[in-house]
Amino acid sequence: MDRPCYRCRGRDRLVAGDGERCRARTWSAEALERKVRDALIPVLRGPNVLLTKAREHRAALDGRRVETQAEVTDLHRQLGKVRKARERLLDVYVDERLAKTAYADKDDELKREEETLARCPAEAEATAVRT
Repeated sequence: MDRPCYRCRGRDRLVAGDGERCRARTWSAEALERKVRDALIPVLRGPNVLLTKAREHRAALDGRRVETQAEVTDLHRQLGKVRKARERLLDVYVDERLAKTAYADKDDELKREEETLARCPAEAEATAVRT
């Protein structure tokens, strides 16, 4: 007689089709259910454990949120500096104190930096949301 067990459906040739079959191990239902029960009983008997973990997780998220906001603020500050540098560079060029090629080279460099910095705040905020 077969014992009850848990196994990935991907092990079945009919489910996997022509793809590669799952190689994950098969678990005895009794052993796996015992592990789950042993993990849950302390939580159910002492709900403060779960509440404490939830609070710790929230504190960690709040910390990451503060770090991300500081990073975004710094990125905006850097972006402002680069934009201001491009403005000053244009002023110097307009006043004919800088050759066109020198202006173009420096402006291209600052423009690339500005484009990179403009993407960074959104990427930092998206990363914070995912974590």
